[in-house]
Amino acid sequence: MLACARICWAPSRVRVADSASAGERTRGRYEMIRIDPLRHQLTSAMLTALARCPIPTRMHSVGRLVLPLGSIPDEDRPQPTAWIRALIRPKVVVPAGARLQCHNYFPPGGGIDWHTDSAQPGWRVYVFRAGVGTSTFHHCDEAVDEGAEGGYVFEAGIGAWHAVESYRDRWSCGMQISEALAREITSA
Repeated sequence: MLACARICWAPSRVRVADSASAGERTRGRYEMIRIDPLRHQLTSAMLTALARCPIPTRMHSVGRLVLPLGSIPDEDRPQPTAWIRALIRPKVVVPAGARLQCHNYFPPGGGIDWHTDSAQPGWRVYVFRAGVGTSTFHHCDEAVDEGAEGGYVFEAGIGAWHAVESYRDRWSCGMQISEALAREITSA
């Protein structure tokens, strides 16, 4: 099983410390920072854009998504292999140096399985809003039962396993951002 890495803020850069020493197969934690999306201009705009997205009429599914999700896979998975979702088009201004990474609607019983985004590593900010019911954001060994709205910042790449399972309507928007913007959002 691949180890998750631990992220440590350093004054000028991010230091990644592998949690598995030579020969060990234990998993550590890859830091995920929960944010209040209303505290930063970009994430607030993302949340507002999601509020304007209606429930899509057509879903797209790939593979066989089994909920609840099982354990983290043994080998890196740059992209998910199963999901039930619809792509949405939130109207949000993407700042210079950032890139819109995902914009999903997950219906009740939908979600996206374990993946690392290792084919496109870098810092991510995800913002979501959801209807009545429950949804869970999984990040390495942590499972976050989500409220009505919220967000996360973390560095994607090998070891940054994440997935979503939803038992309600859930809209989300994610961007690949710079480390500087990640720091700014998490300190707001």
